[in-house]
Amino acid sequence: MNRHNLEAQLGTFKVLIVHIPWAGDIAADVLLLEAIMLDWADQKGLLVDVAYRERVKRSRYAWLAARCHPKAAPELLSVISKFFVWYFVADDLFLDRVDLVTPNTLSNLTAMIDVVAFNCARPEPVYGELALLDICQSLPQLLSAEHFERFAQEVRLWATTAGLLILYHLQEEPVGVSQFESIRRHTSGAGSCLALADASNCGPVSREEFYRPDVQKLCRYTNHNICLANDIHSFIVEARQPG
Repeated sequence: MNRHNLEAQLGTFKVLIVHIPWAGDIAADVLLLEAIMLDWADQKGLLVDVAYRERVKRSRYAWLAARCHPKAAPELLSVISKFFVWYFVADDLFLDRVDLVTPNTLSNLTAMIDVVAFNCARPEPVYGELALLDICQSLPQLLSAEHFERFAQEVRLWATTAGLLILYHLQEEPVGVSQFESIRRHTSGAGSCLALADASNCGPVSREEFYRPDVQKLCRYTNHNICLANDIHSFIVEARQPG
């Protein structure tokens, strides 16, 4: 579909307004958490210029982390807030705000997979690589091997499924709902957050309990609702982005 026809159709959509009551719990010292996160993002080269830094400040990713993980220990919450800012800016610059395929696409995405696999960066790191490496070296000190592996697997699935998302966008016709949901489930970033939710809030859930069919179904439903809420919220903006 060409851009003119797409924008004409966008004007006819009525975007749903969804209200989800959210408990008011939030972690303490959020202003300090935000300041530490922004300083870290600067040090890791995530904030490419002043305008982008201001945009990240407006997004308040540390506040989101503090709402999603209100009972997390301060050190773990700090790493989670760093993951939040890394994920949102990397996803933006790798997929949303760029042409679908660039000379750097494969290098960017495979670098993220290799960081998780090898616990090191390449000789010439791509954008976000050193930031993810720092996250992946910090979390194992705060989580069990089982819990870190759940998180790492979701990062791998994000990077690999991003390739399927690009392939989907290159097709002339839309894919079926089940295919789209499969892709969206892993490119949303929600899986990594859910993998940290038990350890950061109520105590680690055992492997036996986590992989029970009813618990996995709950994870899928939660992921689906997060994706739906995000897509409704960002629909108009992202529909006009190149990625």
